Amino acid sequence: MTISMSSWIKDIKKIITIHYLTKRLNLQFILGIISKILKEKNDRKEPWLTSDSIKIINNLIKPTDTFLEFGSGQSTLWFAKKVKKIISVEHDKKWYEATKHNSKNVENLKLIFAPTKNSYLDVAKKLKNNSIDICLVDGMWRLDCLLLAFKKIKVGGIIILDNAETFIPISWKSVSFQDRWDENRQTDIKKVDRVQKIIKRWRMISTSDVSQDTVLFIRNE
Repeated sequence: MTISMSSWIKDIKKIITIHYLTKRLNLQFILGIISKILKEKNDRKEPWLTSDSIKIINNLIKPTDTFLEFGSGQSTLWFAKKVKKIISVEHDKKWYEATKHNSKNVENLKLIFAPTKNSYLDVAKKLKNNSIDICLVDGMWRLDCLLLAFKKIKVGGIIILDNAETFIPISWKSVSFQDRWDENRQTDIKKVDRVQKIIKRWRMISTSDVSQDTVLFIRNE
């Protein structure tokens, strides 16, 4: 489920806690959020990723690419205009219906509603290995999706992991809307270890802003 600033604001009551506020009530974070609000107002059709990652993706993406997306939203239409084929998986019924409505004239999109973990991951499992050029991991069960994506990406292909600060134990720059990896009790350490071993063989491009870290993994071999 690819969020935007407006959707985050609507859900803010669900995520605000004393712990959340004490980490984020500082000038850097507040100014950063204002900047993101203004950017989204001017570039409503762009994915809600870091600005630097969008610039890099724009330079690397090709009209012949096959694209796999975990988590649909405003990113779906943006990527659909840039690639030959897009497969987008969504677990949330409301987001699925919204994306379906907004993309009814998009012929190169295969949008799949997968409400359970098994059905969600099965979409990728059924794809051939080395068959995907770009994959965006920005929905549910991200560590599982990331481990699957490593097998599906072609040599030279790209995996985009948003909110990496929540899933991979690296010293990230952002304050983050979400809990960082060391605060995330749901983190599966064994899966994190597997991810870290794999990414040593991949090129990693890390981008950050005040609220999120978006990482690009490029397959070298």
